[in-house]
Amino acid sequence: MPVLNQKTKSAIKEFVLTVLHWSEKVPVVLRVILGVVFVFVGAVFGFLPILGYWMVPLGLALLGLSFPWTRRRIHYWMRKTERELRVQSTSTSSQ
Repeated sequence: MPVLNQKTKSAIKEFVLTVLHWSEKVPVVLRVILGVVFVFVGAVFGFLPILGYWMVPLGLALLGLSFPWTRRRIHYWMRKTERELRVQSTSTSSQ
């Protein structure tokens, strides 16, 4: 399994955060449809480089935003990840 460097991990986290922030503005029905499509495509075509297994957790997060009992946990993860990215960007810019 390839090891990702810190820059790649940060880019992936930023992409996921962007998608989740965008999906909060989307109607619930569309968000559920997108979540199901991401999970399905990620599970079926996971072996492909572009349509990979990364789509499954993103699809589950999109579905989770539609339910109150999981939304709070996803928002907590989003805030925590945003803080990590901010700290990371300030530490790399000061070097």
